[in-house]
Amino acid sequence: MWSHDVISTSINLAGDLKMGQYLKIPPRVMFLTQVWGTILGAVINYVVMISVVDAQRHILLSPHGTNVWSGIVAQSSNSSAVTWSLAKQLYGRSGPYIIIPLSLIIGMVPTTIQYFVWKVRNHVVRAISSQSTQLPAALAQDWTC
Repeated sequence: MWSHDVISTSINLAGDLKMGQYLKIPPRVMFLTQVWGTILGAVINYVVMISVVDAQRHILLSPHGTNVWSGIVAQSSNSSAVTWSLAKQLYGRSGPYIIIPLSLIIGMVPTTIQYFVWKVRNHVVRAISSQSTQLPAALAQDWTC
């Protein structure tokens, strides 16, 4: 969960640097702007979170919540954290969900077969096309005007 956020943010920042380069903004200025935006965004996120939690505390502590304030994202994050902490027991050799990591290997098999079929087909097509473009001398003379 957290590593995905870091990777996503890094990709977005790299995209912003690229856009800055296209717009002829000096890289140092663009980088400092990104740092300033990141710090300002973190402070604003924290202030908004504190104000929402203070204002909606009783609803957020309720097991049912409301349509607007349910805390589902926090519950989902907690569930993900518990699942990943039990990854060895859940996805290991004796775990009930062993098929999930095995599906990565199973999914590689058809892709590998398709790759080799493409390689063989491509090689055969090249061999055939190189032979068909070379006309015998007798036929070449018949086609000239």
